[in-house]
Amino acid sequence: MKSNYCLGITDGFDTEEFELYGMYGDDRDTISVDNLHQLTFFANMTEEEISQIKNCCNITPKLKSVNEYIDKVFNKIKKGFGESTANIITLELINANDDKNSLTLLEAQEILYKAVDSAHRWAKVHCSLISDFFEDDLETQHRKAHLFVSAIPIDARYVPLAAISKKNQKITYCNTYYVSTVSDFFQLMGIFTIKEDKPIRKCKICGKYFIPISKTDEIYCQNCRNISYDKKIKENEILSCYRKIYKTQNARKQRNSHRPNIADKFNIWKNYAITKRDECKNGKISLEEMEKAISGTEWITQEINQRKG
Repeated sequence: MKSNYCLGITDGFDTEEFELYGMYGDDRDTISVDNLHQLTFFANMTEEEISQIKNCCNITPKLKSVNEYIDKVFNKIKKGFGESTANIITLELINANDDKNSLTLLEAQEILYKAVDSAHRWAKVHCSLISDFFEDDLETQHRKAHLFVSAIPIDARYVPLAAISKKNQKITYCNTYYVSTVSDFFQLMGIFTIKEDKPIRKCKICGKYFIPISKTDEIYCQNCRNISYDKKIKENEILSCYRKIYKTQNARKQRNSHRPNIADKFNIWKNYAITKRDECKNGKISLEEMEKAISGTEWITQEINQRKG
């Protein structure tokens, strides 16, 4: 390791729930990161979120030193996006500042801007690769995973730690790997995810990467599943209302079978009703508006050439 400042990547131990012991150096030198969720978070960052994190890195007139700048940025990112995100974004700047000890504030800001872009790019690449692996059959998946894992060069140091639960003081031992660059962090996360057989999927609706909760073959993220469920309920409500009105109007057609052109008039009404049903499904009109538009009986007495669908 070139630098004393490293991220300690643990196998699922969050610093908010555990105290970790056994790290070398002081608390500032080694920080534990909740790895898997960070991988998907950075991969899914929108342009707006990237801009928001970069805004946290903007220089303010009151800042006088790079160390003061790092602390300010760290706290801003931590407040908006969590401590793990702040640790990852500031990782290379702290190392560069320790190595050179003569960075200007503008140089420090540029390093952070690049760190945000690099984190997004690296995370997206690895999530894409991992999601591709889990789309394959098991044999192909393992073969590709082996090639992927063996081909990645990373600079990492293994250090076992004792994790003490903040809730019940129970001691658990965990594996930890220290890295000092953003690229090493995400490459190691890619390796861990594949070796531990933790799938990352790409949502078929929104295209974002997610970690399956209940079934490994899930194809929709939680948000899209909720939206789809709500949409189905709404569509079922619309279709139920439409079918009820259709049956009523069809019964009216039967009762008025003695009227001239009643079948043609009914077909004109039906096409009009389908248009209103689809408008309601697409959110252009409300359910009440659809119901009011297609429930009338004027179609029975109107002249055929006056009725427009």
